Amino acid sequence: MTSIVVLPHPPYSIVLVPSDFHFFRSLDNFLIQKEFSKQEDIENAFQQYTSFGNSDSSI
Repeated sequence: MTSIVVLPHPPYSIVLVPSDFHFFRSLDNFLIQKEFSKQEDIENAFQQYTSFGNSDSSI
């Protein structure tokens, strides 16, 4: 039987996934003061965000 060692680390460390931090901050800035009444509107806004190259990281 092998021994598994779990290494301690902060669950939301920017060091572990820096691209996620940038992506979500950029998306947050894009969505500032936008209001959505339907799920379709939210999906369209996200498609618009990704298609215009507002994110420096790919999904």
